[in-house]
Amino acid sequence: SLFMQSFYPSSSRSPAPERSDEGLKEQLVWRAACLIPRGRVSTYGELARLLGEGWTPKSVGQALKQNPHAPVVPCHRVI
Repeated sequence: SLFMQSFYPSSSRSPAPERSDEGLKEQLVWRAACLIPRGRVSTYGELARLLGEGWTPKSVGQALKQNPHAPVVPCHRVI
């Protein structure tokens, strides 16, 4: 997927399985989770505010629940 290619641009294969059903909204949340520095945590509400209008803590949690790229996409940093 294009999402995983952004993490592994020089590799034709990513360590995570390819999924053609990755939604753009989920990818936005996963990218936001990747901005959280190692050793830090964030909350669902903080990510919802970062993502802007239309996002709620619940919608962020639902998107992170669909994350097939853990631990590359560090959803464990969101509490």
